[in-house]
Amino acid sequence: MLERSHQRHRRIHLAAAGLALALPLVALTACSSSDEPGAESTAQAIPSDFVDTDDTEVLAEDGLPQDFPRDTVDLIDGEMQSASRDGKGKNVSFAVLISTDASAEEAVSDAISRLEAKGWEAQTTIDDPANPGPQVLSNDEGGQVVLTYIPFQGMSSVSYGIFP
Repeated sequence: MLERSHQRHRRIHLAAAGLALALPLVALTACSSSDEPGAESTAQAIPSDFVDTDDTEVLAEDGLPQDFPRDTVDLIDGEMQSASRDGKGKNVSFAVLISTDASAEEAVSDAISRLEAKGWEAQTTIDDPANPGPQVLSNDEGGQVVLTYIPFQGMSSVSYGIFP
């Protein structure tokens, strides 16, 4: 009798375990409409006017934020890896990362030359042309640009921190 009771409890436990495993699968299958014949998707793109521009930036065709200071900051040629804007009002800053096939010295020297042509003045010098350290440039309006060389996957990348 004790053995029969034990077998019954064992069957109940196995049935409960099987049910516990099966219920989530049934629930997931019930939520899926893609397997149903004739089911229509209700997914829609989020309208662009729905985006809150205080939290996300709008990028121009060149990949830079709309209010990037294009007239005073000339970037090196290469592949733009990222571009972002931070802050509000007069406390705005920009970060841009560009990769190029140029050597470290060529990439950083080109970045400095382009900025100097726009009125920026170098506050630092390149100590090691093969691995240049951060370079700081400033302008008459109190703006600063910090250039950082970043070797990445066999390419030279220049990171711009721009504080207009």
